[in-house]
Amino acid sequence: MDNITFNNWWPGCGYEEVTQSCTHPCYNASILEDMDAFNKNANGSIVTYQSRPGTSYDGSPIGVVDLAGWWLPAPGDSPASPAPRIVLQHGFTSNSNKLFPQFAAYMLRSLGFSVLVPNFRDHCYSGNTSEHVYQWSNAYPYDLLGAWDYARMGPEGLLGGPRDTGQVGLMGFSKGSFVSCIAFGLEGSVPAAWLDSGPWKPKSVFEHGARQTLDGWGIGFASDILIGPTWDAVKKAALEKGVDLDWQLPEHTLPTGPDTMRPVYILQNMDDETVPVAENDLLRDMLAKYPEKYTVAGDWVFTGKCYGGAHLFEMFRSYTEYRDQLCSFWSAAFGLGESHCKKYA
Repeated sequence: MDNITFNNWWPGCGYEEVTQSCTHPCYNASILEDMDAFNKNANGSIVTYQSRPGTSYDGSPIGVVDLAGWWLPAPGDSPASPAPRIVLQHGFTSNSNKLFPQFAAYMLRSLGFSVLVPNFRDHCYSGNTSEHVYQWSNAYPYDLLGAWDYARMGPEGLLGGPRDTGQVGLMGFSKGSFVSCIAFGLEGSVPAAWLDSGPWKPKSVFEHGARQTLDGWGIGFASDILIGPTWDAVKKAALEKGVDLDWQLPEHTLPTGPDTMRPVYILQNMDDETVPVAENDLLRDMLAKYPEKYTVAGDWVFTGKCYGGAHLFEMFRSYTEYRDQLCSFWSAAFGLGESHCKKYA
């Protein structure tokens, strides 16, 4: 943890030295300097656990896999003074070491929340599988729920002991948000979820990206002809590996949640070119159908880009507001006053 900040890729600076000259005007370089100083004084550790057993689309068991990720406790977290815990899930082509989960973990820890940053199977420190394909809604929700089980139970004292289920939340980015949404529906004991820029269906993101690619090649006129058959081929290839890309989507799991009005925070950039804005609208519409099950405690819609990117960059562009929203949402979700995290500001 003591060198993870400046061994990452950051908007505007890439892998070069982070200075105000390359972060300006999107964000202030001082927030990364603060993160680096924090991490050097509040170390973390790699922990291992197993995915939760689950069932695939055809009723067959999903393989249980050894997984691993970063356990990042809040300062002062101890059995005598326990901090709430948040399982923070990375997205597509990402892992527990990348900029978005690590920067968000820093913000949460600095607000007094302990964080587990897990890796999906076939990613980073986690074990590999024979399928070795992007599993989306097939196995990944059970990977995340295995991490949530581990964070809740705190086995062998490694995390400082167990926590009440109402003190362990879920938070995800992009595909991690998609998976968190599914897991939130599957596990009714999760008290709250923060969902940043998640797709509604894998197909939608595939089609959106394919259209952009074809437009870039100057053959966007062929989109309607090419994209459908290509998606069918992708889905068939996944199915041959035992993965159904249309199975157990958020639209299937959210309606099964308990009638406990659990709070959800959703975010979306209108300029996002990675996940279509319409995907967030579908999530919003689904949550509105079940007011007895879910309470939309926050719905932050914004515009603007950071060095040409609009997907997940708001935590940099609007650092103070993003951090304040984290404080407000999670303090309320865990039944705490905002004084819990305000004292860390």
